Amino acid sequence: MKLCPTTLAILKNFATINQGLIIHEGNILSTISKAKSVVGFAEVEENFPVDCQIYDVSKFLQVLSVFEEPEIDWQDAFCVIKSGRTKLKYGYGEGVEPEPPRKVKERAFDGTFSVTDEDLGKMLKMSKILEGMDRIRFTLEGELGDITLQSSKGPNRNEYGFEVACECDDAVDTMIQVDDLTVLPLSYTVDVSENVIRLTNEEYKLWYMIAASPED
Repeated sequence: MKLCPTTLAILKNFATINQGLIIHEGNILSTISKAKSVVGFAEVEENFPVDCQIYDVSKFLQVLSVFEEPEIDWQDAFCVIKSGRTKLKYGYGEGVEPEPPRKVKERAFDGTFSVTDEDLGKMLKMSKILEGMDRIRFTLEGELGDITLQSSKGPNRNEYGFEVACECDDAVDTMIQVDDLTVLPLSYTVDVSENVIRLTNEEYKLWYMIAASPED
């Protein structure tokens, strides 16, 4: 099996959510943060033939990068990575936790909008430039919403944001921590409720669920 560029990008991103990864037989990858505040799902091109655990996904990807177009033979206790005359036996890990859910949970949302990769990138960049910008607020009502990057600490509470067109049955005001927005820099459909937001990218067949953060 060769891993396509999209799957490699997803694995690299999932490593920022949880160092380890539990792989189940099939074509669905999922991960969950240690705090259980972020869950990621992806339907990938590859069909994994075994259940296994990769204890350090970033290191596994570094290993793959040494090979030119590596072919992976997934076996019960280890995988064999091959390229030309070179091969490596790579043992699986164990003890990866917590166990991520196996499928996207169905739930009701109060509002939905779309965000571009450009707007998302600018917001994340601004959070790094201005110290203390640690949360993102979603305020939706009717057909218009505000997405605002805020600082929860200090006397000078900076704000940066943009308006979005939205569909909203009930007004919703929800916040998440910036540190939980560990997503690939893509465009997303965002569904918002009081307790959780969901980001969906149909091209990558990728979903994230991020738990809402209580206001100070």
